[in-house]
Amino acid sequence: LVAYYSFQRIWKDAYTGLLGAAVYCTAIYRCALLYGETELGEVLAILFIPLVIVGVYELLLGSMEEEKIPGWVLLTLGLTGVLHAQMFAFVVVCITLVIALFIAVKKWKEKAFLASLGKTAVSFMVWNVAYLYTAFYYVKSGQFVLNPFAGQRIQEKGLQVAQLFMGFYQAGPSHDFGTQ
Repeated sequence: LVAYYSFQRIWKDAYTGLLGAAVYCTAIYRCALLYGETELGEVLAILFIPLVIVGVYELLLGSMEEEKIPGWVLLTLGLTGVLHAQMFAFVVVCITLVIALFIAVKKWKEKAFLASLGKTAVSFMVWNVAYLYTAFYYVKSGQFVLNPFAGQRIQEKGLQVAQLFMGFYQAGPSHDFGTQ
C-alpha cells in the first residue's frame, strides 16, 4: 500500500501506481532478503523508501496541486520509518538525500523549498527525539556493542523464517541455513 500510494502520487495515475507497486514489492532483492537471508529490518526499511522518494520528489520538483498530506510530511514519515527499521539503511538514505539536495542547489534560493526542508528537519527531530537521544547516549557512553555474541547463534536449534518456505531441508541450498 505504501508503494502504491507513493507511485500513484508521483505519476498521478492509479494504473501506473499499481504497476510500480507490483514491480517494487516483487523485486528479487527484496524477496531474497526476506526469504533467503531473513533480514526483516532491511525489508521493513525498504517498505518506507517509497515515502522518502515521493517526499524528495515533491520537495525538489514541487507539487503543482495542493495535496491532503504535504510532501514534507511524507518525507518525515519515510525517514522515521527507515530509521526505526534499520540504522544502516537510514545512513544510506540520508547520504542519497544529501547528494540530491546538492544536485538541486538552485532550489536553495526558494523560500517555499527552505520552509519545507525546515519543517522536515524539525518534525523529524521532534518525532524521533527519544530514539535519537537513546542512540547517541549509548554510543557516547561506550555501552554500544555491535556484536556481543561473536558469531554464536541465539538459538542453537532455532528455525529461521526462510526454512518455512523450503521443501527439502537436507539437500540443496537449504543445507546452509543451519539445518544439518
